[in-house]
Amino acid sequence: MVSEHGVDKADASLSNNWLYFYDQLERCAFWLECVRATADRPLTDESVRYLLEKPVADGGTFSMAVNIVAKYGLVPNKAYPDRPTTQLTSQLKVRMKRVMHLGAHQIRANPAQAEATLQTTMERVYRLLSITLGTPPSEFVCATEIKKEKEKRSKTNSNKASKADVADAVQEEEPSAVPSPAVSSSETEREREGTAAIKEELRQEDPSLYGTGQGSSLSEAAALPALPATSLSPSAPSPSKDRMGTEYAFTKHTPLSYAAKYASDIPDYICVCQDPRHQEGQVLTVDFLGNVSQTEGGRDTRTLYLVVSADTYIDCTSRTLNERREPVWFGCEFRSSNGYSKSHGLLSLDTYADEAIGCVTEKELGKLERVLIGESQCSHAMLITGERVGDRGVEAFRVENSHGERGVANGFLDCSVPWLREFGFMAAFHPSMLPSHLVTLYKEALQTGNVVVLPPWDPMGALAL
Repeated sequence: MVSEHGVDKADASLSNNWLYFYDQLERCAFWLECVRATADRPLTDESVRYLLEKPVADGGTFSMAVNIVAKYGLVPNKAYPDRPTTQLTSQLKVRMKRVMHLGAHQIRANPAQAEATLQTTMERVYRLLSITLGTPPSEFVCATEIKKEKEKRSKTNSNKASKADVADAVQEEEPSAVPSPAVSSSETEREREGTAAIKEELRQEDPSLYGTGQGSSLSEAAALPALPATSLSPSAPSPSKDRMGTEYAFTKHTPLSYAAKYASDIPDYICVCQDPRHQEGQVLTVDFLGNVSQTEGGRDTRTLYLVVSADTYIDCTSRTLNERREPVWFGCEFRSSNGYSKSHGLLSLDTYADEAIGCVTEKELGKLERVLIGESQCSHAMLITGERVGDRGVEAFRVENSHGERGVANGFLDCSVPWLREFGFMAAFHPSMLPSHLVTLYKEALQTGNVVVLPPWDPMGALAL
């Protein structure tokens, strides 16, 4: 976003609070629909018992994030920042769980009034979320730099284009625009200050543009959430200059127009999984796992996984890093007993001398056996951001953990390929990175309905809990 579109860095950082708010809102509605669908089953039914035990969860999968972006869009973190309560959601979950249990009891006791019960319950959920996380903005301003025309070189150097000149050249939205010369760090800081001052002036003129991230009054929060603006077209940009003369265009966006401009290809990605219980090419889903209704906008919003082999999983990861130049979201089993060392920043089968002290190793209990017996499940998600290549090919991947800049390498880990084969489960790839025959099998399965439905407690659904 920064390098390709010129988005100001402060506006390129996306709001986690936004995704969490609407994920929790949609999950609660989805869960209540599942309760209504199973209202005729006894409380001793295994699926019913599982549903009632887990009414609120804050994990998630790539597909679930895509559902939220497709329905509600995205906003910069500056428009809807985290609040202190965003990091301390345990009390929110306790209270939401009680609200959901009340709704479930009323739906099962009086199925004829299920629709009214769902409406009342969702009003309470929205109120809790708004007070805790703040009311989400409906529109905001995004700043993008307008590249200034570069000063012409002196006549003596006019015909001597250097490599630096070529490196400086970038493609612009304006036909005649060329990037401005490099500036010192102090000048860059003054530009940021100038940009911040301009944004503050806009905020004073119209406080709704950036949003405050503050909670609404109780009467406002009690109302059901209005759907975000449906327009996908941003307003015309309004150019302004900071004190250094750098020109910025301030464009008013809705969350949907922002997502359409900067994340339009996200819904195209396919989630894959390494599940040794199933053949490569099969498509899986987990019963009662999701966050957005399957009929929403005509999209198939189920949590779907295309089964791939470990070789395909590794190959597509490497190709995505090198050909698409983008990181790879992946889900894995993540704990110290399977080779994770926080102090050394390692994910490796050789981290600990388990065999020497008599512990069970992966040679004795393989991935298939661990999944079948309940030893392994997908429980954590991270990003693969790079790879290390040796004489025999890819040896390890550079992984960015989601726990912040903790550990010996500022939150990054060295993940060996053998470890990823054993403990990697899921990943999201663009269809162009997958073998074409697997993409064809995936599309055919969706068209014919040939999708394997796993039970709600299956290890492949653990990441969403």
